[in-house]
Amino acid sequence: MTEPSHNFVEPEIERWLSQTLRQFLARFPIPCHWDPSQWMEEVKIVAWAAAVEACQSFREDFGVPKELFVRQRVWNALKDYWRLEQAYGSQTASLDELFSDEKEGWQERLADERVKEAIDHCLFQDLLARLPERERVIIERLFWEKESLTAIAKDLKVSVPRVHQLKEKALARLRAWLQPPSLKNR
Repeated sequence: MTEPSHNFVEPEIERWLSQTLRQFLARFPIPCHWDPSQWMEEVKIVAWAAAVEACQSFREDFGVPKELFVRQRVWNALKDYWRLEQAYGSQTASLDELFSDEKEGWQERLADERVKEAIDHCLFQDLLARLPERERVIIERLFWEKESLTAIAKDLKVSVPRVHQLKEKALARLRAWLQPPSLKNR
């Protein structure tokens, strides 16, 4: 029996993975229902699985540097996993809070939450409309339509790194607009 190929465990890939994990952990908080050490182990596993898959599916004819391809796949896998865990944690916490207070009816609290969500949705849609057309399209397609950077780049006839740049620019604008006024003047 032949030994399986381990060409994906190259030193530069380990370095890319380490850098991506550090950036991710610095940017995204630990979900409330996770112990920090267990969360670290979990994201390492998710990152390695994504890196292995990315290395196995990478082809030179993609027209993207291997480092960018692997790091983007790992980053996307980590974000997707984080979003799932955040959603699970917030649903669990929300339901616990909802039924813990018998003084206030849970129907009213649920209605209040739906009103807040509707208001937040309208405000966010307003902010999206303020983005330049190309940035808005990229954000909507990435986050609502769950399209890949590659598919968007192909449709817009630009490179994947350019779509990534525009996405980051749009997210920076949105963050700045959402920042409280007291923090903007610092």
